[in-house]
Amino acid sequence: VRGAQAKSTPRISRWPTFLAGQLVLNVDASFTEGDCAGSCGAVISDHWGSFMSASTARLEHVADVFTAEAAALLEGLKLARDTGCNNLVVRSDNITVMDALKFNEGYSMVAAPVLDECRSYLVDFRRFTIEHCIRESNYVAHELARWGRANNPPRWIDDPPDFIVSLIADDISVL
Repeated sequence: VRGAQAKSTPRISRWPTFLAGQLVLNVDASFTEGDCAGSCGAVISDHWGSFMSASTARLEHVADVFTAEAAALLEGLKLARDTGCNNLVVRSDNITVMDALKFNEGYSMVAAPVLDECRSYLVDFRRFTIEHCIRESNYVAHELARWGRANNPPRWIDDPPDFIVSLIADDISVL
């Protein structure tokens, strides 16, 4: 319609200011129950939301979705350690795995050995925070996990792969 103006939608900032001085690790997994396999993605951003590093990994012989999500967390912690992070906010959209780690639970889960390995990595960080996040704020890690199903698992340092650039921009901008 000629002359019509688009409605303005409310803008909500997605990148909180309290992250100053911290790095943010987002992780996610892609899991197919039928073949007990999957992949995972991890991305690290600075406190401004700018890309620092990312990785994907294939997951072979994974028993359940919780083990896949715990493996994604482990992959992310390895990436954070290898890139020299020491003040980290760890985020995933899987509340079961995040609560198991945050509250030192999950010992009866199939994922327990992977969670134990995650706990052993966490002690290497000077400071860390475990947070559950909503799926909508985990798109970059989700897309990395999805991409990792069909592609060789690389790592990216400083320069993000093209297929997540627009998602990173969405994360640091307003809705």
